[in-house]
Amino acid sequence: SLTYSKKLITLHPDDPSGYLTHSQNLVELGREENALQAIQEGLQNHPENLLLLQQGVKESRKQQKFNESLAYSEKIITLYPSELSGYLTHTQNLISLGREREALQTISEGINNLRHDDQQNALLIQLGIEAARACNDNASAIKFGEMLVSTAPSEQVGYNNLARDLIEAGNIKKAESVINSFCKIDPKKEESIEFAREFYRATGNREKALILSKKLCNLFGETEKNL
Repeated sequence: SLTYSKKLITLHPDDPSGYLTHSQNLVELGREENALQAIQEGLQNHPENLLLLQQGVKESRKQQKFNESLAYSEKIITLYPSELSGYLTHTQNLISLGREREALQTISEGINNLRHDDQQNALLIQLGIEAARACNDNASAIKFGEMLVSTAPSEQVGYNNLARDLIEAGNIKKAESVINSFCKIDPKKEESIEFAREFYRATGNREKALILSKKLCNLFGETEKNL
């Protein structure tokens, strides 16, 4: 395959697929440094090719060359402002470099540009929570948690993150309200009841945890876990 991809580059340098497959073949052969060189060569001839830029981000991140990966992701954002991967990888690279405040700015920019797609926003918002926690910005973590609940109201992950950060801020009552809001979506769902039980255990309210354990036994049987 490597032989064919080399020939494709030689005979058809105007086709970016040659550089892309050549770099992929080199990765498979464990020649990562050469793979990055192939990507760089490809981008010299096709500086705006999205697939080559994404491959550059991926391979340089794998080799922990975060500044190099950051440069590729910056180019993706510039050339393709509606492309999720640019914002996601740019944020990940900034977090890897310890530049969480800048990561939060990229996330806000991405959310604004990807406003039409809630699923894309959810991925960025989760990174926002991670970045905010990394720089001890509890208020921003809570804000992102609220956004995640609003964006994906049927998914547990938003409620879980929001409750955690509210507890961290000492706002136990509001955290309990968040847990209850999730449980109301489907009061008899096993995961919802277990979620609430873990919250009450974590906050030291064993009486309410016991009520929920009994409820689990009644609804789903006296399994070893429930007992």
